Amino acid sequence: MSLIPQVDIDRELIKRRGLYEFVKRAWHLAEPSVRYVDNWHIPVVCKHIECCIAGYTEQDRRLICNQPPGTCKSLIFSVFLPAWIWTVWPGFCSIYASFDPDISLRDAKRTLLILDSQWYKERWPHVKLRDSKPAIGDFYNTA
Repeated sequence: MSLIPQVDIDRELIKRRGLYEFVKRAWHLAEPSVRYVDNWHIPVVCKHIECCIAGYTEQDRRLICNQPPGTCKSLIFSVFLPAWIWTVWPGFCSIYASFDPDISLRDAKRTLLILDSQWYKERWPHVKLRDSKPAIGDFYNTA
């Protein structure tokens, strides 16, 4: 009896459980020096984001997320979401902005760390960055 490779397990769990599972499994790439600590709000926010993207109803197409600082808001919306959504919808295009350009670039760097990681490439080999050295604030995939 052979064991199922971790790559296949991760890919299947993320496919079934969505953005929340992606956040948990990719955390070490975006925040290598900080241990992931789960909390009730993380799956709730992730589920609302997924409903907004899917646009089940007119109400689902709009989302305002008011959270205190330090509760993963930027990480979920601006780092993990762009990397996760390409696993299910490679042609998805988006713009991420902040009042401070340094914050946008910080989060773009983290997203690129995920996209360029061996972990991500093994699980989603169909997602390829268009440029071998993409600009930090301006990157695309081949879809």
